[in-house]
Amino acid sequence: MKFVRNHWYDVGAIFCIVILIYISFEHTQLSNYQLLMWCSLASLFLHQLEEYRIAGTFPGMINKVVFKSTQPTDTR
Repeated sequence: MKFVRNHWYDVGAIFCIVILIYISFEHTQLSNYQLLMWCSLASLFLHQLEEYRIAGTFPGMINKVVFKSTQPTDTR
């Protein structure tokens, strides 16, 4: 249980891979709504992985791309 508590987002990434494989084989059998829901679930798992496994990249990306800043606290 400790593994699941510490790595639930990694388990979600594995589920995402399984979902994407399922979608790739069964996309012709799924309705548009079902396809949308499966893709939404996969994107949720990927988002959680990005938020918790690769944490801290969003503020730096905003400062570099949007504000063209070299300082992490400079938002001008």
